[in-house]
Amino acid sequence: MIRLKLPKNLEERLNNLVKITGKPESFFMEEALKEYLQEKEGTFIAFAKLEQSMITASTEGKSHELQGRQINSDASTDNLSRKHTIAVSRKSQLRILLAEDSPINRMITLVMLKKLGYQADAVKNGAEAINVLENMQYDLVLMDCQMPKMDGYEATRLIRNIDSKVLNHAIPIIAITAHTTEEDRGRCMDAGMNEHIAKPLQPKDIEDILARILDSQAEKKS
Repeated sequence: MIRLKLPKNLEERLNNLVKITGKPESFFMEEALKEYLQEKEGTFIAFAKLEQSMITASTEGKSHELQGRQINSDASTDNLSRKHTIAVSRKSQLRILLAEDSPINRMITLVMLKKLGYQADAVKNGAEAINVLENMQYDLVLMDCQMPKMDGYEATRLIRNIDSKVLNHAIPIIAITAHTTEEDRGRCMDAGMNEHIAKPLQPKDIEDILARILDSQAEKKS
């Protein structure tokens, strides 16, 4: 099979898939091509779908394996280790979509999320976010408020509209904005956003707000 030259971001993600699953590059190239040809979807969506399914399956397997090794350990240590394993697994399985028009801000935010243990994809504006959310399931959106073509407010209202083609109208949306007055926060909430985070983004702020979302989702499922 001819090895096509991939953009740097896809090259890194391909290498990550190879490391996580132990499968050869050719496997993922062939599967992504099948998705592209069969579903007639863009390469972004085809590759992201494949990546999403493979990483989820791999992390679930590793979680079960780690928990199995802890059976004979001390009860308190076992409990702490299990909680840590579950927390790591929850992070790695949470799929985040970042909508941000600034290339620099996109890169910085994606690096932060990766270091915090989260998987994320990025788009450049609200219109692209809507297109992706019509085709793929995500768990959370980090939505910049000021973007060209379609800003975060309009995109959020469309996501919440039950008549739109978005797959999950109730997906948690965190507003990203440099404006932090009560009026600005109110505008975010009125559009249908769940949380509000100020620029410039800080790792601790991201970690805290995502942890609240994770805990809230876990409580709803229990």
